[in-house]
Amino acid sequence: MKKKKFYMVTLVIWIILLICMLFMDFHIIPDTEPNSIMYAVIIIGMINSMVQILRKE
Repeated sequence: MKKKKFYMVTLVIWIILLICMLFMDFHIIPDTEPNSIMYAVIIIGMINSMVQILRKE
């Protein structure tokens, strides 16, 4: 149960990072330009967290 909670928290962190990246992309946060590698890392991390959560059920 403790591990599942840990992966839930990491999934929330990945989602927050993705939202920040979208803000950067639309220049809501100024002077930043995200690249595709950053997006790939965040999406892979989100998928990994989701797989771990589903595996623990």
